[in-house]
Amino acid sequence: MEIESKQLVLNYRVKEKISFKEKLSYGMGGMADALVWSSISAFGTYYYTNSAGLAAAAIGTMFLVSRIISGISDIIMGMIIDRTHSKYGKARPWLLWMAIPYAIATILLFSIPQSFSPGAKLVYAYITYNLVSSVLYPAIIQPYGTMSTLITDNVEDRTQLTVGRMAIQMFSVILLNFLVMPLVNAFGNTPSAWTKAFAVLAPIAAGILIITFLNTKERIGEVAPETESIDEKKKALPIGVSLKTLVTNKYWVNRVLFGMMITIATATTGVNIYYASYWLNNNNAVGILSLANVIPMIISLVLVTPLAAKLGKKMTVQLGVSVMIAGIILQLIAPTNMLIIMIGYAIRGFGTGLATALSGVLLGDTIDYSEWKNGFRTEGLIFSAATIGTKIGSGLGAGILGWALAWGGFNAAATTQTSGAMTAIIAVFTYIPLLVSVIAFLLNLVYDLDKKMPQILNDLNERNAAQ
Repeated sequence: MEIESKQLVLNYRVKEKISFKEKLSYGMGGMADALVWSSISAFGTYYYTNSAGLAAAAIGTMFLVSRIISGISDIIMGMIIDRTHSKYGKARPWLLWMAIPYAIATILLFSIPQSFSPGAKLVYAYITYNLVSSVLYPAIIQPYGTMSTLITDNVEDRTQLTVGRMAIQMFSVILLNFLVMPLVNAFGNTPSAWTKAFAVLAPIAAGILIITFLNTKERIGEVAPETESIDEKKKALPIGVSLKTLVTNKYWVNRVLFGMMITIATATTGVNIYYASYWLNNNNAVGILSLANVIPMIISLVLVTPLAAKLGKKMTVQLGVSVMIAGIILQLIAPTNMLIIMIGYAIRGFGTGLATALSGVLLGDTIDYSEWKNGFRTEGLIFSAATIGTKIGSGLGAGILGWALAWGGFNAAATTQTSGAMTAIIAVFTYIPLLVSVIAFLLNLVYDLDKKMPQILNDLNERNAAQ
Protein backbone atom coordinates (compact mmCIF):
# COMPACT_ATOMS: atom_id res chain seq x y z
CA MET A 1 0.00 0.00 0.00
CA GLU A 2 1.44 3.38 -1.01
CA ILE A 3 1.86 6.20 1.48
CA GLU A 4 -0.50 9.03 0.60
CA SER A 5 1.04 12.46 0.13
CA LYS A 6 -0.91 13.98 3.00
CA GLN A 7 -0.42 11.10 5.39
CA LEU A 8 0.90 11.92 8.85
CA VAL A 9 4.67 12.11 9.03
CA LEU A 10 6.20 9.64 11.48
CA ASN A 11 8.77 11.00 13.89
CA TYR A 12 11.65 8.72 14.90
CA ARG A 13 14.22 9.49 17.59
CA VAL A 14 16.07 6.21 17.74
CA LYS A 15 19.16 7.67 19.40
CA GLU A 16 17.37 9.42 22.26
CA LYS A 17 17.93 7.43 25.47
CA ILE A 18 15.16 7.23 28.05
CA SER A 19 15.93 8.38 31.60
CA PHE A 20 15.76 6.05 34.58
CA LYS A 21 12.98 8.23 36.05
CA GLU A 22 10.83 7.70 32.97
CA LYS A 23 11.52 3.96 32.89
CA LEU A 24 10.63 3.66 36.58
CA SER A 25 7.49 5.75 36.14
CA TYR A 26 6.38 3.55 33.27
CA GLY A 27 7.12 0.41 35.26
CA MET A 28 5.11 1.71 38.21
CA GLY A 29 2.03 1.33 36.05
CA GLY A 30 2.50 -2.41 36.61
CA MET A 31 1.97 -1.84 40.32
CA ALA A 32 -1.27 0.02 39.60
CA ASP A 33 -2.33 -2.95 37.48
CA ALA A 34 -1.54 -5.36 40.34
CA LEU A 35 -3.23 -3.28 43.04
CA VAL A 36 -6.55 -3.49 41.24
CA TRP A 37 -6.76 -6.13 38.54
CA SER A 38 -4.46 -8.71 40.11
CA SER A 39 -6.38 -8.28 43.36
CA ILE A 40 -9.65 -8.88 41.56
CA SER A 41 -8.20 -11.95 39.83
CA ALA A 42 -6.81 -13.38 43.08
CA PHE A 43 -9.61 -12.52 45.51
CA GLY A 44 -12.66 -11.80 43.35
CA THR A 45 -14.09 -15.32 43.47
CA TYR A 46 -13.54 -15.52 47.23
CA TYR A 47 -15.31 -12.18 47.74
CA TYR A 48 -18.26 -13.12 45.56
CA THR A 49 -18.79 -16.55 47.15
CA ASN A 50 -17.68 -16.13 50.77
CA SER A 51 -18.62 -12.53 51.42
CA ALA A 52 -21.38 -11.64 48.95
CA GLY A 53 -22.92 -15.12 49.14
CA LEU A 54 -23.18 -15.76 45.40
CA ALA A 55 -23.09 -19.25 43.90
CA ALA A 56 -19.69 -20.34 42.61
CA ALA A 57 -21.19 -21.75 39.40
CA ALA A 58 -22.91 -18.45 38.66
CA ILE A 59 -19.66 -16.55 39.23
CA GLY A 60 -17.76 -18.96 36.98
CA THR A 61 -20.27 -18.31 34.21
CA MET A 62 -19.96 -14.57 34.79
CA PHE A 63 -16.18 -14.75 34.42
CA LEU A 64 -16.50 -16.71 31.16
CA VAL A 65 -19.05 -14.28 29.68
CA SER A 66 -17.00 -11.29 30.79
CA ARG A 67 -13.83 -12.73 29.23
CA ILE A 68 -15.58 -12.93 25.86
CA ILE A 69 -16.88 -9.38 26.19
CA SER A 70 -13.49 -8.04 27.25
CA GLY A 71 -11.82 -9.71 24.27
CA ILE A 72 -14.12 -7.75 21.97
CA SER A 73 -13.66 -4.53 23.92
CA ASP A 74 -9.87 -4.91 23.69
CA ILE A 75 -10.05 -4.74 19.90
CA ILE A 76 -12.44 -1.79 20.00
CA MET A 77 -10.12 0.02 22.40
CA GLY A 78 -7.20 -0.60 20.07
CA MET A 79 -9.06 1.11 17.24
CA ILE A 80 -9.93 4.00 19.56
CA ILE A 81 -6.27 4.45 20.51
CA ASP A 82 -5.28 4.62 16.85
CA ARG A 83 -7.91 7.34 16.37
CA THR A 84 -6.93 9.37 19.45
CA HIS A 85 -5.19 12.69 18.78
CA SER A 86 -4.28 14.92 21.71
CA LYS A 87 -1.43 17.13 22.83
CA TYR A 88 -0.40 14.29 25.18
CA GLY A 89 -0.29 11.65 22.45
CA LYS A 90 -2.57 8.79 21.45
CA ALA A 91 -2.15 6.25 24.28
CA ARG A 92 -0.70 8.12 27.28
CA PRO A 93 -3.70 10.43 27.93
CA TRP A 94 -5.98 7.47 28.60
CA LEU A 95 -4.15 6.81 31.85
CA LEU A 96 -5.09 10.31 33.02
CA TRP A 97 -8.67 10.14 31.78
CA MET A 98 -9.49 6.70 33.18
CA ALA A 99 -7.53 6.58 36.47
CA ILE A 100 -10.24 8.01 38.77
CA PRO A 101 -13.24 6.26 37.09
CA TYR A 102 -11.27 3.00 37.34
CA ALA A 103 -10.73 3.48 41.07
CA ILE A 104 -14.38 4.34 41.70
CA ALA A 105 -15.64 1.35 39.71
CA THR A 106 -13.30 -0.99 41.60
CA ILE A 107 -14.68 0.19 44.94
CA LEU A 108 -18.21 -0.35 43.62
CA LEU A 109 -17.27 -3.87 42.48
CA PHE A 110 -16.47 -4.77 46.10
CA SER A 111 -19.60 -3.09 47.45
CA ILE A 112 -22.48 -5.48 46.69
CA PRO A 113 -25.39 -4.39 48.94
CA GLN A 114 -26.18 -7.14 51.43
CA SER A 115 -29.85 -6.14 51.41
CA PHE A 116 -30.19 -7.22 47.77
CA SER A 117 -31.76 -10.54 46.83
CA PRO A 118 -29.43 -13.20 45.35
CA GLY A 119 -30.71 -12.36 41.86
CA ALA A 120 -30.17 -8.64 42.35
CA LYS A 121 -26.70 -9.28 43.76
CA LEU A 122 -25.78 -11.26 40.66
CA VAL A 123 -27.06 -8.50 38.37
CA TYR A 124 -25.03 -5.97 40.38
CA ALA A 125 -21.96 -8.21 40.08
CA TYR A 126 -22.38 -8.55 36.31
CA ILE A 127 -22.69 -4.79 35.86
CA THR A 128 -19.83 -3.70 38.10
CA TYR A 129 -17.46 -6.52 37.10
CA ASN A 130 -17.94 -5.80 33.40
CA LEU A 131 -17.68 -2.06 34.00
CA VAL A 132 -14.20 -2.73 35.36
CA SER A 133 -13.05 -5.70 33.24
CA SER A 134 -14.69 -4.93 29.90
CA VAL A 135 -14.79 -1.12 29.82
CA LEU A 136 -12.35 0.67 32.13
CA TYR A 137 -9.56 -1.90 32.42
CA PRO A 138 -9.12 -2.19 28.61
CA ALA A 139 -9.19 1.62 28.43
CA ILE A 140 -6.14 1.64 30.72
CA ILE A 141 -4.18 -1.54 30.07
CA GLN A 142 -4.32 -1.36 26.26
CA PRO A 143 -2.98 2.22 26.08
CA TYR A 144 -0.46 1.38 28.81
CA GLY A 145 0.89 -1.58 26.86
CA THR A 146 0.94 0.43 23.63
CA MET A 147 2.95 3.21 25.29
CA SER A 148 6.16 1.17 25.28
CA THR A 149 6.23 1.40 21.47
CA LEU A 150 5.47 5.13 21.52
CA ILE A 151 7.95 6.16 24.20
CA THR A 152 10.93 4.91 22.17
CA ASP A 153 11.98 2.76 19.24
CA ASN A 154 15.34 2.00 20.84
CA VAL A 155 15.38 -1.77 21.25
CA GLU A 156 17.33 -1.74 24.52
CA ASP A 157 15.08 0.89 26.09
CA ARG A 158 11.94 -0.92 24.95
CA THR A 159 13.24 -4.10 26.53
CA GLN A 160 14.01 -2.33 29.81
CA LEU A 161 10.57 -0.70 29.85
CA THR A 162 8.83 -4.03 29.37
CA VAL A 163 11.02 -6.00 31.78
CA GLY A 164 10.85 -3.27 34.43
CA ARG A 165 7.08 -3.26 34.21
CA MET A 166 6.90 -7.04 34.64
CA ALA A 167 9.34 -7.06 37.57
CA ILE A 168 7.47 -4.35 39.46
CA GLN A 169 4.16 -6.05 38.75
CA MET A 170 5.40 -9.43 40.03
CA PHE A 171 6.77 -7.91 43.22
CA SER A 172 3.43 -6.14 43.67
CA VAL A 173 1.50 -9.40 43.23
CA ILE A 174 3.60 -11.04 45.95
CA LEU A 175 2.99 -8.01 48.17
CA LEU A 176 -0.75 -8.23 47.59
CA ASN A 177 -0.84 -11.86 48.73
CA PHE A 178 0.38 -10.63 52.12
CA LEU A 179 -1.64 -7.40 52.15
CA VAL A 180 -5.23 -7.80 50.96
CA MET A 181 -6.58 -10.31 53.48
CA PRO A 182 -4.86 -8.68 56.50
CA LEU A 183 -6.32 -5.36 55.35
CA VAL A 184 -9.79 -6.92 55.07
CA ASN A 185 -9.36 -8.52 58.49
CA ALA A 186 -8.22 -5.21 59.96
CA PHE A 187 -11.51 -3.66 58.83
CA GLY A 188 -13.49 -6.47 60.51
CA ASN A 189 -13.66 -9.16 57.80
CA THR A 190 -17.23 -8.21 56.94
CA PRO A 191 -18.71 -7.46 53.51
CA SER A 192 -18.14 -3.76 54.13
CA ALA A 193 -14.53 -4.50 55.06
CA TRP A 194 -13.87 -5.37 51.40
CA THR A 195 -15.27 -2.00 50.38
CA LYS A 196 -13.03 -0.22 52.88
CA ALA A 197 -9.96 -2.23 51.84
CA PHE A 198 -10.36 -1.28 48.19
CA ALA A 199 -11.23 2.28 49.14
CA VAL A 200 -7.59 2.29 50.27
CA LEU A 201 -6.02 0.31 47.40
CA ALA A 202 -7.93 1.69 44.40
CA PRO A 203 -7.07 5.39 44.94
CA ILE A 204 -3.40 4.42 45.35
CA ALA A 205 -3.59 2.67 41.97
CA ALA A 206 -5.21 5.76 40.43
CA GLY A 207 -2.47 7.99 41.85
CA ILE A 208 0.24 5.71 40.41
CA LEU A 209 -1.40 5.82 36.96
CA ILE A 210 -1.38 9.61 37.08
CA ILE A 211 2.32 9.57 38.06
CA THR A 212 3.01 7.28 35.10
CA PHE A 213 1.17 9.74 32.85
CA LEU A 214 3.04 12.78 34.19
CA ASN A 215 6.55 11.31 33.94
CA THR A 216 6.41 9.68 30.51
CA LYS A 217 6.37 11.04 26.97
CA GLU A 218 5.34 9.68 23.60
CA ARG A 219 8.15 10.20 21.10
CA ILE A 220 7.14 7.87 18.28
CA GLY A 221 3.96 9.34 16.94
CA GLU A 222 2.12 11.40 14.45
CA VAL A 223 3.36 14.85 13.57
CA ALA A 224 1.27 16.61 10.97
CA PRO A 225 2.88 18.73 8.26
CA GLU A 226 2.25 22.44 8.72
CA THR A 227 0.21 22.53 5.54
CA GLU A 228 -2.18 19.85 6.77
CA SER A 229 -5.61 20.79 8.10
CA ILE A 230 -7.00 19.63 11.44
CA ASP A 231 -9.58 17.49 9.67
CA GLU A 232 -6.87 15.77 7.64
CA LYS A 233 -4.78 15.24 10.78
CA LYS A 234 -7.64 13.48 12.55
CA LYS A 235 -8.70 11.42 9.56
CA ALA A 236 -8.76 7.82 10.73
CA LEU A 237 -7.57 4.84 8.79
CA PRO A 238 -10.57 2.77 7.55
CA ILE A 239 -11.36 -0.15 9.86
CA GLY A 240 -11.27 -2.63 6.99
CA VAL A 241 -7.77 -1.54 6.02
CA SER A 242 -6.61 -1.75 9.66
CA LEU A 243 -7.97 -5.27 10.10
CA LYS A 244 -6.53 -6.44 6.78
CA THR A 245 -3.04 -5.28 7.68
CA LEU A 246 -3.44 -7.02 11.03
CA VAL A 247 -4.40 -10.49 9.83
CA THR A 248 -1.87 -10.40 6.98
CA ASN A 249 0.95 -9.56 9.38
CA LYS A 250 2.47 -13.05 9.67
CA TYR A 251 4.72 -12.05 12.55
CA TRP A 252 1.79 -10.71 14.56
CA VAL A 253 -0.13 -13.96 13.97
CA ASN A 254 2.93 -15.90 15.12
CA ARG A 255 3.20 -13.89 18.35
CA VAL A 256 -0.53 -14.28 19.08
CA LEU A 257 -0.33 -18.06 18.70
CA PHE A 258 2.87 -18.16 20.74
CA GLY A 259 1.25 -16.10 23.50
CA MET A 260 -1.76 -18.40 23.49
CA MET A 261 0.40 -21.48 24.02
CA ILE A 262 2.42 -19.92 26.84
CA THR A 263 -0.75 -18.65 28.50
CA ILE A 264 -2.31 -22.11 28.44
CA ALA A 265 0.87 -23.49 30.04
CA THR A 266 0.76 -20.91 32.84
CA ALA A 267 -3.02 -20.64 33.26
CA THR A 268 -3.37 -24.21 34.54
CA THR A 269 -1.95 -23.29 37.96
CA GLY A 270 -5.37 -23.94 39.49
CA VAL A 271 -4.32 -27.61 39.41
CA ASN A 272 -1.61 -26.96 42.02
CA ILE A 273 -3.92 -27.46 45.00
CA TYR A 274 -5.10 -30.78 43.54
CA TYR A 275 -1.55 -31.91 42.77
CA ALA A 276 -0.34 -30.97 46.23
CA SER A 277 -3.27 -32.75 47.88
CA TYR A 278 -3.35 -36.00 45.91
CA TRP A 279 0.12 -36.47 44.37
CA LEU A 280 2.20 -34.94 47.15
CA ASN A 281 -0.31 -35.72 49.94
CA ASN A 282 0.21 -32.26 51.41
CA ASN A 283 -2.28 -29.54 50.57
CA ASN A 284 -0.16 -26.98 52.42
CA ALA A 285 2.50 -27.43 49.73
CA VAL A 286 0.52 -25.29 47.27
CA GLY A 287 1.93 -22.08 48.75
CA ILE A 288 5.48 -23.41 48.56
CA LEU A 289 4.97 -24.41 44.93
CA SER A 290 3.75 -20.91 44.09
CA LEU A 291 6.74 -19.29 45.78
CA ALA A 292 9.14 -21.72 44.10
CA ASN A 293 7.69 -20.68 40.75
CA VAL A 294 7.47 -16.90 41.19
CA ILE A 295 10.86 -16.11 42.75
CA PRO A 296 12.91 -17.64 39.87
CA MET A 297 10.59 -15.84 37.46
CA ILE A 298 11.53 -12.53 39.07
CA ILE A 299 15.23 -13.46 38.98
CA SER A 300 14.95 -14.19 35.26
CA LEU A 301 13.73 -10.63 34.66
CA VAL A 302 17.04 -9.31 35.97
CA LEU A 303 18.92 -11.43 33.45
CA VAL A 304 16.69 -11.07 30.43
CA THR A 305 18.05 -7.69 29.27
CA PRO A 306 21.75 -8.71 29.15
CA LEU A 307 20.75 -12.07 27.66
CA ALA A 308 18.73 -10.35 24.94
CA ALA A 309 21.68 -8.04 24.22
CA LYS A 310 24.00 -11.02 23.87
CA LEU A 311 21.77 -13.67 22.27
CA GLY A 312 19.08 -11.58 20.61
CA LYS A 313 15.41 -11.43 21.53
CA LYS A 314 14.32 -14.55 19.66
CA MET A 315 17.07 -16.76 21.08
CA THR A 316 16.41 -15.49 24.60
CA VAL A 317 12.75 -16.43 24.25
CA GLN A 318 13.76 -19.80 22.76
CA LEU A 319 16.06 -20.39 25.72
CA GLY A 320 13.19 -19.61 28.07
CA VAL A 321 10.82 -22.09 26.42
CA SER A 322 13.56 -24.74 26.41
CA VAL A 323 14.08 -24.23 30.14
CA MET A 324 10.32 -24.52 30.73
CA ILE A 325 10.30 -27.86 28.89
CA ALA A 326 13.30 -29.09 30.91
CA GLY A 327 11.56 -28.23 34.18
CA ILE A 328 8.41 -30.13 33.20
CA ILE A 329 10.40 -33.19 32.12
CA LEU A 330 12.23 -33.17 35.47
CA GLN A 331 8.89 -33.22 37.30
CA LEU A 332 7.72 -36.18 35.23
CA ILE A 333 10.77 -38.17 36.35
CA ALA A 334 9.74 -38.09 40.03
CA PRO A 335 6.09 -36.94 40.25
CA THR A 336 5.72 -37.71 43.99
CA ASN A 337 9.04 -36.29 45.18
CA MET A 338 8.39 -32.90 46.78
CA LEU A 339 11.96 -31.66 46.35
CA ILE A 340 12.11 -32.63 42.67
CA ILE A 341 8.71 -31.08 42.01
CA MET A 342 9.83 -27.82 43.66
CA ILE A 343 13.09 -27.74 41.69
CA GLY A 344 11.20 -28.49 38.48
CA TYR A 345 8.67 -25.76 39.23
CA ALA A 346 11.49 -23.30 39.94
CA ILE A 347 13.07 -24.16 36.59
CA ARG A 348 9.69 -23.73 34.90
CA GLY A 349 9.28 -20.32 36.54
CA PHE A 350 12.71 -19.15 35.41
CA GLY A 351 12.00 -20.28 31.87
CA THR A 352 8.57 -18.67 31.86
CA GLY A 353 10.12 -15.35 32.85
CA LEU A 354 12.57 -15.47 29.95
CA ALA A 355 9.88 -16.62 27.52
CA THR A 356 7.37 -13.90 28.41
CA ALA A 357 9.44 -10.87 29.45
CA LEU A 358 10.13 -9.90 25.85
CA SER A 359 6.60 -10.47 24.56
CA GLY A 360 5.80 -6.76 24.48
CA VAL A 361 9.10 -5.97 22.79
CA LEU A 362 8.57 -8.58 20.07
CA LEU A 363 5.01 -7.36 19.58
CA GLY A 364 6.43 -3.85 19.17
CA ASP A 365 8.66 -5.18 16.40
CA THR A 366 5.56 -6.40 14.53
CA ILE A 367 4.28 -2.81 14.64
CA ASP A 368 7.46 -1.53 13.01
CA TYR A 369 7.24 -4.35 10.47
CA SER A 370 3.64 -3.46 9.66
CA GLU A 371 4.55 0.18 9.14
CA TRP A 372 7.55 -0.77 6.99
CA LYS A 373 5.32 -3.00 4.88
CA ASN A 374 2.15 -0.87 4.70
CA GLY A 375 3.25 2.72 5.31
CA PHE A 376 1.32 3.48 8.50
CA ARG A 377 1.28 2.50 12.17
CA THR A 378 -1.62 0.88 14.06
CA GLU A 379 -0.07 0.42 17.51
CA GLY A 380 -3.36 0.35 19.39
CA LEU A 381 -5.01 -2.27 17.22
CA ILE A 382 -1.94 -4.53 17.07
CA PHE A 383 -1.42 -4.50 20.83
CA SER A 384 -5.06 -4.82 21.81
CA ALA A 385 -5.93 -7.49 19.25
CA ALA A 386 -2.95 -9.53 20.46
CA THR A 387 -4.82 -10.09 23.72
CA ILE A 388 -7.09 -12.43 21.79
CA GLY A 389 -4.39 -15.06 22.18
CA THR A 390 -4.00 -14.55 25.92
CA LYS A 391 -7.76 -14.34 26.48
CA ILE A 392 -8.35 -17.63 24.65
CA GLY A 393 -5.32 -19.15 26.33
CA SER A 394 -6.43 -18.16 29.82
CA GLY A 395 -9.95 -19.37 29.11
CA LEU A 396 -8.68 -22.71 27.87
CA GLY A 397 -6.21 -22.98 30.73
CA ALA A 398 -8.96 -22.46 33.29
CA GLY A 399 -11.40 -24.72 31.46
CA ILE A 400 -8.97 -27.59 30.88
CA LEU A 401 -8.72 -28.26 34.61
CA GLY A 402 -12.46 -28.69 35.05
CA TRP A 403 -12.86 -30.74 31.89
CA ALA A 404 -9.96 -33.02 32.81
CA LEU A 405 -11.22 -33.59 36.35
CA ALA A 406 -14.69 -34.45 35.04
CA TRP A 407 -13.19 -36.81 32.45
CA GLY A 408 -11.10 -38.53 35.12
CA GLY A 409 -14.06 -38.99 37.47
CA PHE A 410 -12.69 -36.77 40.24
CA ASN A 411 -14.68 -36.99 43.47
CA ALA A 412 -14.12 -34.14 45.92
CA ALA A 413 -15.62 -36.18 48.78
CA ALA A 414 -13.21 -39.07 48.31
CA THR A 415 -9.96 -39.23 50.28
CA THR A 416 -8.33 -41.42 47.65
CA GLN A 417 -8.90 -40.67 44.00
CA THR A 418 -9.30 -43.15 41.15
CA SER A 419 -6.45 -43.75 38.73
CA GLY A 420 -8.40 -41.80 36.11
CA ALA A 421 -8.62 -38.76 38.38
CA MET A 422 -4.94 -39.01 39.28
CA THR A 423 -4.05 -39.19 35.59
CA ALA A 424 -6.19 -36.12 34.91
CA ILE A 425 -4.43 -34.15 37.64
CA ILE A 426 -0.90 -34.95 36.48
CA ALA A 427 -1.95 -34.38 32.86
CA VAL A 428 -2.99 -30.80 33.65
CA PHE A 429 0.10 -30.28 35.83
CA THR A 430 2.67 -31.58 33.35
CA TYR A 431 1.55 -33.23 30.10
CA ILE A 432 -0.59 -30.38 28.78
CA PRO A 433 1.94 -27.64 29.69
CA LEU A 434 4.63 -29.79 28.03
CA LEU A 435 2.58 -30.14 24.83
CA VAL A 436 1.80 -26.43 24.45
CA SER A 437 5.38 -25.50 25.37
CA VAL A 438 6.68 -27.67 22.53
CA ILE A 439 4.24 -25.97 20.16
CA ALA A 440 5.46 -22.57 21.43
CA PHE A 441 9.05 -23.68 20.80
CA LEU A 442 8.21 -24.54 17.18
CA LEU A 443 6.36 -21.26 16.64
CA ASN A 444 9.33 -19.30 17.92
CA LEU A 445 11.68 -21.39 15.81
CA VAL A 446 10.13 -20.13 12.57
CA TYR A 447 9.98 -16.51 13.77
CA ASP A 448 12.69 -14.62 11.87
CA LEU A 449 11.73 -10.95 12.29
CA ASP A 450 14.42 -10.41 14.92
CA LYS A 451 17.25 -10.49 12.39
CA LYS A 452 15.35 -8.23 9.97
CA MET A 453 14.71 -5.41 12.47
CA PRO A 454 17.97 -3.44 11.97
CA GLN A 455 17.26 -3.06 8.23
CA ILE A 456 13.57 -2.30 8.85
CA LEU A 457 14.39 0.49 11.32
CA ASN A 458 17.03 1.86 8.94
CA ASP A 459 14.52 1.90 6.07
CA LEU A 460 11.94 3.65 8.25
CA ASN A 461 14.49 6.30 9.22
CA GLU A 462 15.38 6.90 5.56
CA ARG A 463 11.70 7.08 4.66
CA ASN A 464 11.13 9.62 7.42
CA ALA A 465 14.10 11.71 6.28
CA ALA A 466 12.73 11.77 2.74
CA GLN A 467 9.33 13.12 3.81
